[in-house]
Amino acid sequence: MNRVTFRILVSIAFVLGCALDETATLPSDTQLPDSVGMPDAESGDSGDSDTGQQEDVAEICSVEICDGLDNDCDGYVDEALDDIPCVDPESTLKCGGKSKCVEGILLCAPIQPGPELCDGLDNDCDGEVDEDYPELDEPCDGPDPDLCEDGIQQCRADKKGTVCVPGNSGPGVEVCDGIDNDCDGQIDNAPPEACSLTNVFGSCIGHKSCKKGKSVCDAQIPWKESCDGVDNDCDGEVDETFPDSDEDGIADCMEEGDVDDDGVDNATDNCVTDWNPTQLDTDEDGKGNKCDLDDDGDGDPDDHDCDPLDADIYSDAPEICDNKDNDCDNLVDEDGACT
Repeated sequence: MNRVTFRILVSIAFVLGCALDETATLPSDTQLPDSVGMPDAESGDSGDSDTGQQEDVAEICSVEICDGLDNDCDGYVDEALDDIPCVDPESTLKCGGKSKCVEGILLCAPIQPGPELCDGLDNDCDGEVDEDYPELDEPCDGPDPDLCEDGIQQCRADKKGTVCVPGNSGPGVEVCDGIDNDCDGQIDNAPPEACSLTNVFGSCIGHKSCKKGKSVCDAQIPWKESCDGVDNDCDGEVDETFPDSDEDGIADCMEEGDVDDDGVDNATDNCVTDWNPTQLDTDEDGKGNKCDLDDDGDGDPDDHDCDPLDADIYSDAPEICDNKDNDCDNLVDEDGACT
Protein backbone atom coordinates (compact mmCIF):
# COMPACT_ATOMS: atom_id res chain seq x y z
CA MET A 1 0.00 0.00 0.00
CA ASN A 2 1.40 3.39 -0.92
CA ARG A 3 1.57 6.48 1.32
CA VAL A 4 -1.63 8.09 -0.01
CA THR A 5 -3.67 4.95 0.76
CA PHE A 6 -2.14 4.79 4.22
CA ARG A 7 -3.05 8.42 4.98
CA ILE A 8 -6.64 7.85 3.90
CA LEU A 9 -6.94 4.84 6.24
CA VAL A 10 -5.48 6.78 9.16
CA SER A 11 -7.84 9.74 8.51
CA ILE A 12 -10.84 7.40 8.61
CA ALA A 13 -9.57 5.94 11.89
CA PHE A 14 -9.32 9.45 13.42
CA VAL A 15 -12.82 10.45 12.33
CA LEU A 16 -14.38 7.26 13.75
CA GLY A 17 -12.28 6.86 16.88
CA CYS A 18 -11.02 10.47 17.52
CA ALA A 19 -7.80 9.23 19.17
CA LEU A 20 -5.55 6.22 19.49
CA ASP A 21 -4.10 5.11 22.82
CA GLU A 22 -0.34 5.05 22.49
CA THR A 23 -0.26 1.74 24.43
CA ALA A 24 -3.22 0.15 22.61
CA THR A 25 -2.65 -2.92 20.41
CA LEU A 26 -4.83 -4.51 17.82
CA PRO A 27 -6.58 -7.77 18.75
CA SER A 28 -4.60 -10.82 17.75
CA ASP A 29 -7.18 -11.85 15.21
CA THR A 30 -7.23 -8.41 13.46
CA GLN A 31 -5.70 -8.50 10.04
CA LEU A 32 -4.42 -5.49 8.15
CA PRO A 33 -4.24 -5.54 4.38
CA ASP A 34 -1.15 -7.32 3.17
CA SER A 35 0.16 -4.10 1.74
CA VAL A 36 0.07 -2.25 5.10
CA GLY A 37 3.47 -2.32 6.68
CA MET A 38 5.10 -3.75 3.60
CA PRO A 39 7.72 -1.91 1.62
CA ASP A 40 6.41 0.01 -1.34
CA ALA A 41 8.05 -1.42 -4.38
CA GLU A 42 8.19 1.88 -6.19
CA SER A 43 8.95 4.27 -3.36
CA GLY A 44 11.00 2.01 -1.15
CA ASP A 45 8.99 3.11 1.94
CA SER A 46 8.45 0.57 4.66
CA GLY A 47 5.08 0.54 6.49
CA ASP A 48 6.27 -1.46 9.50
CA SER A 49 7.95 1.51 11.25
CA ASP A 50 6.03 3.01 14.24
CA THR A 51 7.96 6.23 13.81
CA GLY A 52 6.90 6.52 10.20
CA GLN A 53 3.22 6.08 11.10
CA GLN A 54 3.42 8.70 13.88
CA GLU A 55 4.99 11.19 11.50
CA ASP A 56 2.19 10.59 8.99
CA VAL A 57 -0.44 11.17 11.71
CA ALA A 58 1.25 14.41 12.82
CA GLU A 59 1.31 15.62 9.24
CA ILE A 60 -2.42 15.02 8.85
CA CYS A 61 -3.79 16.59 12.10
CA SER A 62 -2.69 20.13 12.97
CA VAL A 63 -4.10 23.60 13.67
CA GLU A 64 -6.90 24.56 11.30
CA ILE A 65 -5.86 27.09 8.68
CA CYS A 66 -7.63 28.56 5.66
CA ASP A 67 -6.57 26.15 2.90
CA GLY A 68 -9.68 24.15 1.96
CA LEU A 69 -8.58 21.16 4.06
CA ASP A 70 -9.65 19.64 7.37
CA ASN A 71 -6.34 20.33 9.12
CA ASP A 72 -7.48 19.44 12.65
CA CYS A 73 -9.27 16.23 11.65
CA ASP A 74 -12.63 17.19 13.14
CA GLY A 75 -14.69 16.59 10.02
CA TYR A 76 -15.02 20.29 9.15
CA VAL A 77 -13.10 22.35 6.62
CA ASP A 78 -11.83 25.88 7.34
CA GLU A 79 -14.16 26.29 10.34
CA ALA A 80 -14.00 29.07 13.00
CA LEU A 81 -11.78 31.26 10.84
CA ASP A 82 -14.30 34.06 10.17
CA ASP A 83 -14.88 37.30 12.13
CA ILE A 84 -11.43 37.34 13.75
CA PRO A 85 -10.14 40.94 14.23
CA CYS A 86 -7.50 41.74 11.63
CA VAL A 87 -5.69 44.68 10.04
CA ASP A 88 -5.45 45.26 6.31
CA PRO A 89 -2.13 47.04 5.71
CA GLU A 90 -3.53 48.58 2.52
CA SER A 91 -6.59 50.10 4.24
CA THR A 92 -6.66 53.71 5.48
CA LEU A 93 -9.38 52.96 8.04
CA LYS A 94 -8.19 52.88 11.65
CA CYS A 95 -10.66 50.37 13.05
CA GLY A 96 -9.29 47.36 11.12
CA GLY A 97 -11.45 44.55 9.81
CA LYS A 98 -12.65 40.98 10.36
CA SER A 99 -11.27 37.82 8.78
CA LYS A 100 -13.11 35.87 6.09
CA CYS A 101 -12.01 32.48 4.73
CA VAL A 102 -13.16 32.19 1.10
CA GLU A 103 -12.31 29.05 -0.90
CA GLY A 104 -9.09 28.44 0.99
CA ILE A 105 -7.96 32.09 0.94
CA LEU A 106 -7.95 34.16 4.15
CA LEU A 107 -9.13 37.73 3.58
CA CYS A 108 -9.36 40.76 5.90
CA ALA A 109 -12.70 42.43 5.21
CA PRO A 110 -12.60 46.08 6.39
CA ILE A 111 -15.20 47.27 8.88
CA GLN A 112 -17.19 50.05 7.26
CA PRO A 113 -17.38 53.32 9.25
CA GLY A 114 -20.68 54.18 10.88
CA PRO A 115 -22.02 56.74 13.37
CA GLU A 116 -20.01 56.92 16.58
CA LEU A 117 -21.87 55.14 19.38
CA CYS A 118 -21.30 55.08 23.12
CA ASP A 119 -19.99 51.52 23.36
CA GLY A 120 -16.22 51.62 23.86
CA LEU A 121 -15.57 51.02 20.14
CA ASP A 122 -14.24 53.17 17.29
CA ASN A 123 -17.42 53.00 15.21
CA ASP A 124 -16.48 55.76 12.74
CA CYS A 125 -12.93 54.46 12.26
CA ASP A 126 -11.20 57.77 13.07
CA GLY A 127 -8.85 56.34 15.68
CA GLU A 128 -10.86 57.65 18.65
CA VAL A 129 -13.32 55.87 20.92
CA ASP A 130 -16.59 57.44 22.16
CA GLU A 131 -15.26 60.92 21.29
CA ASP A 132 -18.80 62.26 20.73
CA TYR A 133 -19.60 61.73 24.41
CA PRO A 134 -17.19 64.01 26.36
CA GLU A 135 -19.32 63.71 29.50
CA LEU A 136 -18.60 59.96 29.69
CA ASP A 137 -17.03 58.92 33.04
CA GLU A 138 -17.56 62.43 34.49
CA PRO A 139 -19.04 62.88 38.02
CA CYS A 140 -22.76 63.60 38.12
CA ASP A 141 -25.69 63.89 40.54
CA GLY A 142 -27.79 60.77 40.27
CA PRO A 143 -31.59 60.54 40.58
CA ASP A 144 -31.71 61.06 44.35
CA PRO A 145 -32.93 63.83 46.68
CA ASP A 146 -29.46 65.16 47.54
CA LEU A 147 -27.16 67.39 45.48
CA CYS A 148 -24.05 65.22 45.82
CA GLU A 149 -22.23 64.47 42.58
CA ASP A 150 -21.67 60.87 43.66
CA GLY A 151 -22.56 59.28 40.33
CA ILE A 152 -20.69 58.60 37.07
CA GLN A 153 -21.87 59.25 33.51
CA GLN A 154 -22.00 55.90 31.70
CA CYS A 155 -23.20 54.72 28.27
CA ARG A 156 -26.95 54.14 27.86
CA ALA A 157 -28.28 50.73 26.90
CA ASP A 158 -29.16 52.01 23.40
CA LYS A 159 -25.56 53.27 22.99
CA LYS A 160 -26.85 56.67 21.80
CA GLY A 161 -26.03 58.75 24.87
CA THR A 162 -25.03 58.68 28.53
CA VAL A 163 -26.93 58.35 31.78
CA CYS A 164 -25.93 59.25 35.33
CA VAL A 165 -25.43 56.06 37.31
CA PRO A 166 -25.52 56.88 41.05
CA GLY A 167 -22.70 55.75 43.31
CA ASN A 168 -22.76 54.32 46.81
CA SER A 169 -21.83 57.49 48.72
CA GLY A 170 -24.32 60.04 50.00
CA PRO A 171 -24.79 63.09 52.20
CA GLY A 172 -22.49 63.45 55.19
CA VAL A 173 -22.09 65.85 58.10
CA GLU A 174 -21.20 69.39 57.08
CA VAL A 175 -17.73 70.42 58.22
CA CYS A 176 -15.54 73.43 57.50
CA ASP A 177 -13.49 72.21 54.54
CA GLY A 178 -14.70 74.09 51.45
CA ILE A 179 -16.94 71.15 50.39
CA ASP A 180 -20.72 70.67 50.38
CA ASN A 181 -20.58 67.64 52.70
CA ASP A 182 -24.33 67.38 53.35
CA CYS A 183 -25.27 67.94 49.70
CA ASP A 184 -27.70 70.80 50.31
CA GLY A 185 -26.18 73.05 47.67
CA GLN A 186 -24.29 75.21 50.17
CA ILE A 187 -20.67 75.05 51.31
CA ASP A 188 -19.56 75.22 54.95
CA ASN A 189 -23.00 76.21 56.27
CA ALA A 190 -22.92 74.13 59.45
CA PRO A 191 -24.74 75.68 62.46
CA PRO A 192 -22.45 77.98 64.47
CA GLU A 193 -20.84 76.55 67.60
CA ALA A 194 -19.74 78.39 70.73
CA CYS A 195 -16.03 79.02 71.15
CA SER A 196 -13.74 81.06 73.36
CA LEU A 197 -10.40 82.84 73.26
CA THR A 198 -8.41 82.80 76.49
CA ASN A 199 -5.18 84.45 77.62
CA VAL A 200 -3.74 86.03 80.77
CA PHE A 201 -6.25 88.88 80.63
CA GLY A 202 -9.38 86.73 80.60
CA SER A 203 -11.63 84.58 78.47
CA CYS A 204 -14.03 85.89 75.82
CA ILE A 205 -16.92 83.88 74.34
CA GLY A 206 -17.86 83.92 70.66
CA HIS A 207 -18.98 81.66 67.82
CA LYS A 208 -17.09 79.60 65.30
CA SER A 209 -17.35 80.70 61.71
CA CYS A 210 -15.93 79.08 58.59
CA LYS A 211 -13.65 81.26 56.48
CA LYS A 212 -12.03 79.90 53.33
CA GLY A 213 -12.40 76.33 54.56
CA LYS A 214 -10.85 77.13 57.94
CA SER A 215 -12.72 77.32 61.25
CA VAL A 216 -12.25 80.71 62.96
CA CYS A 217 -13.48 81.83 66.39
CA ASP A 218 -14.98 85.32 66.25
CA ALA A 219 -14.65 85.89 70.00
CA GLN A 220 -13.07 89.11 71.16
CA ILE A 221 -9.41 88.78 72.11
CA PRO A 222 -9.12 89.44 75.88
CA TRP A 223 -7.01 92.47 76.78
CA LYS A 224 -6.26 94.69 79.71
CA GLU A 225 -9.15 96.95 80.64
CA SER A 226 -9.12 100.33 78.93
CA CYS A 227 -11.32 103.36 79.45
CA ASP A 228 -13.32 102.93 76.27
CA GLY A 229 -16.77 101.78 77.31
CA VAL A 230 -15.91 98.19 76.36
CA ASP A 231 -15.49 95.11 78.54
CA ASN A 232 -11.96 94.48 77.26
CA ASP A 233 -11.15 91.55 79.57
CA CYS A 234 -14.61 89.92 79.22
CA ASP A 235 -15.29 89.80 82.97
CA GLY A 236 -18.76 91.29 82.65
CA GLU A 237 -17.72 94.80 83.78
CA VAL A 238 -16.90 97.90 81.75
CA ASP A 239 -14.09 100.28 82.66
CA GLU A 240 -14.21 98.96 86.24
CA THR A 241 -10.61 99.92 86.99
CA PHE A 242 -11.22 103.61 86.20
CA PRO A 243 -12.71 106.28 88.53
CA ASP A 244 -16.44 106.88 88.45
CA SER A 245 -16.92 110.03 90.53
CA ASP A 246 -20.68 110.23 90.19
CA GLU A 247 -21.12 106.45 90.56
CA ASP A 248 -23.39 106.33 87.56
CA GLY A 249 -21.63 103.27 86.13
CA ILE A 250 -19.77 105.33 83.57
CA ALA A 251 -16.10 106.02 84.19
CA ASP A 252 -15.12 109.66 84.37
CA CYS A 253 -12.85 109.20 81.36
CA MET A 254 -15.87 108.22 79.28
CA GLU A 255 -17.88 111.26 80.32
CA GLU A 256 -15.30 113.74 79.07
CA GLY A 257 -15.44 114.96 75.50
CA ASP A 258 -12.08 113.74 74.16
CA VAL A 259 -10.15 111.49 76.52
CA ASP A 260 -7.19 110.77 74.24
CA ASP A 261 -6.95 114.33 72.84
CA ASP A 262 -6.90 113.12 69.25
CA GLY A 263 -9.52 115.62 68.10
CA VAL A 264 -12.28 113.02 67.89
CA ASP A 265 -15.12 113.09 70.38
CA ASN A 266 -15.40 110.06 72.65
CA ALA A 267 -18.87 109.28 71.29
CA THR A 268 -17.50 108.65 67.78
CA ASP A 269 -13.85 107.84 68.51
CA ASN A 270 -13.08 104.23 67.49
CA CYS A 271 -10.16 104.21 69.96
CA VAL A 272 -11.30 106.39 72.85
CA THR A 273 -8.20 106.12 75.00
CA ASP A 274 -5.61 105.84 72.22
CA TRP A 275 -4.55 108.81 70.11
CA ASN A 276 -5.98 107.95 66.73
CA PRO A 277 -6.80 111.06 64.69
CA THR A 278 -7.05 109.17 61.36
CA GLN A 279 -9.58 106.68 62.80
CA LEU A 280 -8.14 103.99 60.50
CA ASP A 281 -10.21 100.77 60.79
CA THR A 282 -8.99 98.17 58.26
CA ASP A 283 -11.55 95.46 59.01
CA GLU A 284 -14.35 97.98 59.61
CA ASP A 285 -15.34 96.37 62.87
CA GLY A 286 -15.80 99.67 64.70
CA LYS A 287 -12.49 99.41 66.52
CA GLY A 288 -9.63 101.45 65.09
CA ASN A 289 -6.32 99.88 64.19
CA LYS A 290 -4.68 101.78 67.03
CA CYS A 291 -6.49 99.72 69.63
CA ASP A 292 -7.62 96.68 67.57
CA LEU A 293 -5.54 93.58 68.29
CA ASP A 294 -6.56 92.09 64.94
CA ASP A 295 -6.58 94.95 62.42
CA ASP A 296 -7.56 92.90 59.36
CA GLY A 297 -10.09 90.69 61.18
CA ASP A 298 -8.69 87.40 59.84
CA GLY A 299 -8.68 85.72 63.26
CA ASP A 300 -4.90 85.96 63.58
CA PRO A 301 -3.73 88.55 66.19
CA ASP A 302 -1.52 91.34 64.90
CA ASP A 303 1.44 90.22 66.99
CA HIS A 304 1.24 86.78 65.31
CA ASP A 305 0.04 87.75 61.82
CA CYS A 306 2.89 88.30 59.33
CA ASP A 307 0.72 90.90 57.52
CA PRO A 308 -1.81 92.32 60.02
CA LEU A 309 -3.41 94.56 57.37
CA ASP A 310 -4.20 91.84 54.78
CA ALA A 311 -7.11 89.54 55.62
CA ASP A 312 -5.92 86.99 53.05
CA ILE A 313 -2.60 86.50 54.82
CA TYR A 314 -2.54 84.73 58.16
CA SER A 315 -1.01 81.71 59.83
CA ASP A 316 -1.90 78.45 58.05
CA ALA A 317 -3.76 80.27 55.24
CA PRO A 318 -3.92 78.46 51.87
CA GLU A 319 -0.84 79.26 49.78
CA ILE A 320 -1.75 80.72 46.38
CA CYS A 321 0.35 81.87 43.44
CA ASP A 322 0.61 85.61 44.12
CA ASN A 323 4.28 86.16 45.06
CA LYS A 324 3.24 86.51 48.72
CA ASP A 325 3.77 84.46 51.86
CA ASN A 326 0.08 83.73 52.43
CA ASP A 327 0.51 81.26 55.31
CA CYS A 328 3.25 83.14 57.22
CA ASP A 329 5.83 80.34 56.98
CA ASN A 330 8.53 82.58 55.47
CA LEU A 331 8.13 80.83 52.09
CA VAL A 332 6.57 82.28 48.95
CA ASP A 333 4.40 80.28 46.51
CA GLU A 334 5.63 76.93 47.87
CA ASP A 335 4.09 73.46 47.57
CA GLY A 336 3.40 73.86 43.84
CA ALA A 337 1.08 76.86 44.28
CA CYS A 338 1.99 78.12 40.81
CA THR A 339 1.74 74.80 38.96
